[in-house]
Amino acid sequence: MDEKFEGYNEEQISNMVSRFEEMIGQGKNHFFDMDEFEVIIDFYLETNNLKNADIALKRAIQQYPKAVSLLLKKAQYFAFSNKTEKALDLLSEIESLEPFNTDVFFTRGAIYSQMQKYEKAIEEYNKAISSNEDLEDVYSNIAFEYENLGNYSKAIDYLKKVLEINPENESSIYELALNYEYDGRIGESVVYLQNFINETPFSRAAWFNLGVAYAQLGETEKSIDAYDYAIVIDPNYINAYYNKAQLLTISGRFNKAIELFHELLEFDQNQEVVYYHIAETYEKAEDFESALTYYLKSISYDQEFADSWSGVAVCYLELGKLNQAKDAMLKAITLSQDNADFYLVMADIEWKLGSLVHSELNYRKAMELNPENSDIWLDMSDIYAEAEDFETALQVIDEAINLFPANDMLVYRKAAYYFLEGDRKLGFHFLQMAMILNPLSTLEFLEYDDRIADDLEINQLILDFLHTND
Repeated sequence: MDEKFEGYNEEQISNMVSRFEEMIGQGKNHFFDMDEFEVIIDFYLETNNLKNADIALKRAIQQYPKAVSLLLKKAQYFAFSNKTEKALDLLSEIESLEPFNTDVFFTRGAIYSQMQKYEKAIEEYNKAISSNEDLEDVYSNIAFEYENLGNYSKAIDYLKKVLEINPENESSIYELALNYEYDGRIGESVVYLQNFINETPFSRAAWFNLGVAYAQLGETEKSIDAYDYAIVIDPNYINAYYNKAQLLTISGRFNKAIELFHELLEFDQNQEVVYYHIAETYEKAEDFESALTYYLKSISYDQEFADSWSGVAVCYLELGKLNQAKDAMLKAITLSQDNADFYLVMADIEWKLGSLVHSELNYRKAMELNPENSDIWLDMSDIYAEAEDFETALQVIDEAINLFPANDMLVYRKAAYYFLEGDRKLGFHFLQMAMILNPLSTLEFLEYDDRIADDLEINQLILDFLHTND
């Protein structure tokens, strides 16, 4: 629960709000003390019910006209209503009454942050340092503003101050690790977290983020060990299970990953998600029968889980059951019509069903949803190339090159299609153009088709070009 509602449980807050709404809606007479009014106003601000927040403020100020805390709520109401100038003017009035009221600095800082005036927000929070007992909160806010400014080094400094005050502040541990990542200082993050763990060995958040940092450095086994410590500290730490399982999957230890997901089933209430990940792991292990079984289990918990329907389609596709694959993929697309990847799977299904026209339509829909992905053009041209329709394949590639003129892979593919079509003159011409754009992609070009890889003249041209431009 938000700290604004401290001292009250959800039922008490609900009763207060209900009594207030009875009063304004039915004219019933209810008394609210000042603290209760503040909770009601906060509730309406948090739920973005500005109309009722305004009514509550007017009633509260009418009853307690000299209460500075209610004037602060009014300033917050102005800020929520995008009346920032009114909010700032009111805060200045309050400050003249109570020059050392830190709530004024916090509220003004939050408003400046909302206005994206981050330096001004920092100035306000700094005012609160000398006269505020809750330095943890002050330093957290300053760190957040430095992060907004992209000054991750400063953000790290203030997050360290937070953790010096309260080592159990998990959100600051996560934020600190994130800022180290943003600043490109993963190695330093590891050192800090190791030292932090020496002082606070039972911090699950520190062990977890150490695992993340090790994974980013490619230290897979150290990362897994760190996640294990996090799980020992908190046996129900879902994120640690998922991250560990992901590393096990990446390193090819599929059975271990699946065992871990089965452990998750015992306490993760999102059963459909866990079954989905079990299925996905089987799919990566190319055990499509088992993957299909678990995708269907996932769907049994949630009929509208689009990703699992897509997984079912992929498994049917791999098992050669094309009509079932198409039906499942149509269901996935119906549930999530803006997922470009779904249309790519459907394009593959339509191609294997022999409908190049419908395959292209799905590729074009994927392009519409993800226009920056040039690989979609390569895949679409490939369906025609595999059908030996190099004329259409080249038309598609030319269309793509018009959109991505600096994309070397498109030019390499254009050269490949000319070679396969038998036009060696144009093949060599576009191969040279592609190598000028990026000579490092020649290996990928050769791997596209064995006929190209085995062509001695093509290989010699590449070697000569690379030697000349070495």
